[in-house]
Amino acid sequence: MNSGSAFWNGKSRRLRFAAVGLGIAVLVAGSAAACGSDSKKTATPSAAAATAAPTKVSADIQALRQPVISAFERWNAKDIDGFMAFFTEKGLISSFGEPGQSIDEARAGLKQFFATQPLKNPKFSQESIAGDAGTMDVVFQLGPTFLHSKFTLAKAGAAWKLDGEESDLPVDVPAGVTTLNVDLNEFAFGVDPSAIAEAKGQFALVANNVGKQGHELSIVKIAKDAVVGDVVKSLVAAEGRDAPGVTFVAGTGADPGQKNNLVFAEPLESGRYLMICFRPDTTEGPNGTPHAVKGMVREFAVK
Repeated sequence: MNSGSAFWNGKSRRLRFAAVGLGIAVLVAGSAAACGSDSKKTATPSAAAATAAPTKVSADIQALRQPVISAFERWNAKDIDGFMAFFTEKGLISSFGEPGQSIDEARAGLKQFFATQPLKNPKFSQESIAGDAGTMDVVFQLGPTFLHSKFTLAKAGAAWKLDGEESDLPVDVPAGVTTLNVDLNEFAFGVDPSAIAEAKGQFALVANNVGKQGHELSIVKIAKDAVVGDVVKSLVAAEGRDAPGVTFVAGTGADPGQKNNLVFAEPLESGRYLMICFRPDTTEGPNGTPHAVKGMVREFAVK
């Protein structure tokens, strides 16, 4: 959940929780399939593998997965206390907090975005156990996109607990999926909106940071009669919380010279969308003007 991208200015974790931060949550709907998913090791789990046929795993690996699966079931049931019981304090801060925050601050962050997106199609890989420590990679579907996280687990008595998460890891683009490049620069998105509108079915966006600052590619759906400038103002005022008439869809980020894939698992609903970046202008310091205010917004439509 420690994505390199916050929805804006560090004041909000909207992108983190809604897009890459809910990694631990996304397995809920597919928890039954997860118990039997393939444990074959791969360097970068692919989105296509998320729907692979299940195979048997050892009892030890099933035990390693169990706290993950149980936590996801509690998420799906909207039982926040039951959900948190499957984490160590370190794990809660890793997944839902910021470096240096207290456990209470991490819990408050979790409560703000608890159970907000549909979760399904988990795929476990690279599972390993060494004494009282375990690790696993998971590719999963959050809303309309595939994401990839690495989890660490710690033994607590006879049970395992989630002890840390590295999120927003690379997701391979499945073969045959339409791929569109989006250049991220100061302060604009370099992309042909009509190409997105014409993409049918599953597609992927490659966020390519060609600028000198860190950027994010966040996608929100807006009302058909919305005024883009008003949407930006409302999002800034909301500081990452929900704004009227705006629905967060997905997002990822990239540092200068880096690329990151945003792989859609299903077609987007018809309507108006914005690409938007709320990272701060670092030339003004850590609390600089959000990039969106400086024009880093691009509208596209899906028919």
